[in-house]
Amino acid sequence: MSDNISASTLAQQLASTLTSILPTKPLSELMIAIVGSVDAGKSTLAGVLSKGELDNGKGKARLFTVPLKHEIESGKTSNVNVITVEVHGRKILLIDLAGHEKYIKTTLKGLNQYFPDYAILLVNAHKGILPMTREHMGICKSLGIPVFIVITKVDNCPPEVLKNTLRKTKRFFKSYGRRFVSELNTPKVIQKYTELLAQNAGVLGGYVQLSNVTGVGLDVLRTVLAKLPELPSVSRAITAYIKTKNIKQLFYVMTPFKVPGTGLVVYGRNYGGELTKGSKMYIGPLDGKFVEIRVRSIHNKMRQPIDVLGHEQLGCLAIKPTNAKAVLTKEMLKQGQLVTEHAQMDTFVARAFRGQLFVHATPTTIREGYKPFLNCGNVRTTATLIHSDMLPLRMGNRANVVFTLRMPSVLYPEMPFIFRDGRVKASGTVLQTLNDEDTKTLLEAVKKEKEKVEEGVD
Repeated sequence: MSDNISASTLAQQLASTLTSILPTKPLSELMIAIVGSVDAGKSTLAGVLSKGELDNGKGKARLFTVPLKHEIESGKTSNVNVITVEVHGRKILLIDLAGHEKYIKTTLKGLNQYFPDYAILLVNAHKGILPMTREHMGICKSLGIPVFIVITKVDNCPPEVLKNTLRKTKRFFKSYGRRFVSELNTPKVIQKYTELLAQNAGVLGGYVQLSNVTGVGLDVLRTVLAKLPELPSVSRAITAYIKTKNIKQLFYVMTPFKVPGTGLVVYGRNYGGELTKGSKMYIGPLDGKFVEIRVRSIHNKMRQPIDVLGHEQLGCLAIKPTNAKAVLTKEMLKQGQLVTEHAQMDTFVARAFRGQLFVHATPTTIREGYKPFLNCGNVRTTATLIHSDMLPLRMGNRANVVFTLRMPSVLYPEMPFIFRDGRVKASGTVLQTLNDEDTKTLLEAVKKEKEKVEEGVD
């Protein structure tokens, strides 16, 4: 893209050609995370896409999407904000995540619990690739989330600085295994990029140059978003898995509340069939068990009362135990719990799991008894390493491991898990979940194995 091309000239050149490659009918709904280092313009981009108004260069657009007072005053996002936008008739949920290092756990939570289909990694044209840019890219790669880059603030970036940023961006992409890197700036390139994504998203690296102030690149980005194919994801894997287990309804609890005059409310995302107001459901695991409840009311993400919450929709449920003697408090409700119609859901509760682990970085060695804080889908809990086929574990090691969970949870095979414990970074995949009986048998076997080793040493 020439540095002398104005926003209006670019818009005139691309208007007719971009329209020619748009889908004839809107594609399926997507959930896309916006990540990147602080001051890259993540909230501003979300605001521009949601309202269709350009920014004034002073952060006006981000006010459309940032709900918290301290976020407005500091200019830094510290929460997980979900914004609904429509691009050429296609509905897209944008997950605006924090870019500051001290909010990395919040960003990790958002990338895990919402199961995004794609991630837009923003790079400030003036600052280039920063440590948090690499951190976010590494997390997305560990979770198997396809990434494309948007280079922001190109309107007032000196040509030599922009040229250097573009060169480093291409090198950065290739360091993460993207062998084919291209700027998405023409209809032909966009068409080819979106077609190849469906075949092998892991080797493609696409980037867009953009300005939220002048509008340069916005039409290109909207076209890319409208044409992104639906790829296999954790969300769709879970939907397929619960069908094989004859589970018709599954609502993932993300945040519990206690609302004055209403009582207990849980916010989350619905999977499987439609969830209706007044239906009898079960919530848990609560100490490994599920409690029968009734859904008193439902509100959608826009805080509007509704009677039915559809598949993969976000919403709030006001709940109450059907048994008047049952004890259910806000303190008992946690992120990672489920609301389901399946009366025997406690048979799916895992106390431990087998998995394959890869250690990305560690300043020391990892041994049995190590207790990281694990993120696995919507589940966030402390886990304990009780067995590994390779010990001690060092940076670059890959091993088959067994973790026990402090909070009994419902996990699924092939779910990715990840933990960031200080300077220790590791990720992996769940291979098999273990219930109470399986876990006890395994612990006894591990204990006997240790005794044999100690006898041999003596």
